[in-house]
Amino acid sequence: MKRNPASASLNSLPRCTHTSLSGRRCRSSSPDSSFCPRHQPKPEPLATAELTAAAGTLSTPEEVNHFLTRVTLLRIEGRLTPKEASNYAYLCLILQLGQRAIAFHQKLRDERAEHEAEQSRIKATLGWSLPRPERD
Repeated sequence: MKRNPASASLNSLPRCTHTSLSGRRCRSSSPDSSFCPRHQPKPEPLATAELTAAAGTLSTPEEVNHFLTRVTLLRIEGRLTPKEASNYAYLCLILQLGQRAIAFHQKLRDERAEHEAEQSRIKATLGWSLPRPERD
């Protein structure tokens, strides 16, 4: 079986290392890198570090608002995808609703404790030590 010298030179070039879902390898040559231009991975934006710094502990509404502002700016710059930005916004919404519920229940507990303290103070003041009527 004769080999074509042109095909031998094509086989000596490094091939793209991308593998499809069916397990086939890309047939394009990639002399400069391990991927052909079509399968070259996109560089990851470095938004994670900025978001982590902006997040803080996310325990106060101010921190959540600061984080959402940073997410919005990164989305405008194109460093976050719309899906990522909407996921962050949804999670912040859930955090804010939780913070409101916690504040509401804390307020109820404080009011209940204040009411009970007032009732015990009234009972201690009034008591049942009323003078008896004088009967001759």
